[in-house]
Amino acid sequence: MTDRHEGAGRIRVLQVLEATAGGTRKHLVSLLGALDRDSFEVEVAGPPVRDGHDLDTRFGEDVADLGVRLHPVAMRRQVSPVSDLRAVLELSRIMRRGRYDVVHLHSSKAGVLGRIAAKLSGIKTVYTPNGFYFLNAEGRVARSFYLAVERFAGLLTDRLVAVSESERAAILEARVVADRKVVVIPNAIEADELAADSAARDRVRTELGIPSDAFVLGTVSRFIRQKDPLTMIRMIREVQRAAPEVHFVWCGEGGDLEPDTMALVDELGSRERLHFTGFRHDVHDVMNAFDVFVLSSIFEGLPYALLEAMFLELPVVATDVVGSRDVVMDGETGVLTPPGDPAALAEGVLRLVRDDQLRRTLADSARRMVEERHAISSMIARVEDVYRSLAC
Repeated sequence: MTDRHEGAGRIRVLQVLEATAGGTRKHLVSLLGALDRDSFEVEVAGPPVRDGHDLDTRFGEDVADLGVRLHPVAMRRQVSPVSDLRAVLELSRIMRRGRYDVVHLHSSKAGVLGRIAAKLSGIKTVYTPNGFYFLNAEGRVARSFYLAVERFAGLLTDRLVAVSESERAAILEARVVADRKVVVIPNAIEADELAADSAARDRVRTELGIPSDAFVLGTVSRFIRQKDPLTMIRMIREVQRAAPEVHFVWCGEGGDLEPDTMALVDELGSRERLHFTGFRHDVHDVMNAFDVFVLSSIFEGLPYALLEAMFLELPVVATDVVGSRDVVMDGETGVLTPPGDPAALAEGVLRLVRDDQLRRTLADSARRMVEERHAISSMIARVEDVYRSLAC
């Protein structure tokens, strides 16, 4: 452990991430805003704007607004030996100068590069994967490669934070790290930021040309393999055939499957009543315009969009995968369907379209579950305990 700075007596923590957009950004910003500043001195290293996400500039702005120092470090999402080596060297330089007690790494790219840099600097590490990339890899060779990288980095890990019990099970099944290194700390939401808003509902629907009394399905997602957008489009077509009056809103932009997704929309002739919002800063306003929230992922850690939809009392239909199955109990807090099965996903959606009472029952139960199990105060207290255990 490094020596503490004189006087303050606080535990110095460096947060490192490459994925400065989406759920990982939300997770870290929540940590930065709620950690006890009397006990912890926190700084961040990573790109102010994620590579390929030029529209989402909020991360650097959020960090600045919280009064936290950001050390700019260029990182690319894809494997890039030259860029990755530069990032490791820069992170190592920052860590050595900062005399941190703990380094907390978030998601795959920063998780690997940051753990190497921390090992070189002699600093204890915490790693929060928020979903493993090897679960997303297409093909046996790619999956084996990314799994081998995670197992190697696991040797450099002091604590690994699983954000759901099913993610912990996946970690142990894949032998990423030993059981003794894993702690489960579920993702949590900041309830003060979320509230049902009829004015936002009306405004968004008017903006998108959707009648105020229409039934609206919706999702918040990028067009990437993890979210399986092609299954979502095929599901939408199935629903349109059975219930042509239903509208669908897709909030999000970018991802390597966006061209394929749009091509499939045109091939299936599904554009009628299908609304793509692109990138939005007012995602919660858009979600207020939904009647049902749908998620077609092939894996997750524990998706924030799902927790937020449930807190907003939107009935949810999700795929039975790591992360989602921890909060969506079929028939109790939502509807679960097999991943990669558009017909089953459509059947689950149509159950809710046709049953007002079921929607209300599931939405009420989901809201209570999120309030009881996913409070931000509980998440922060447990993360702080991990930092203290490593810094002592």
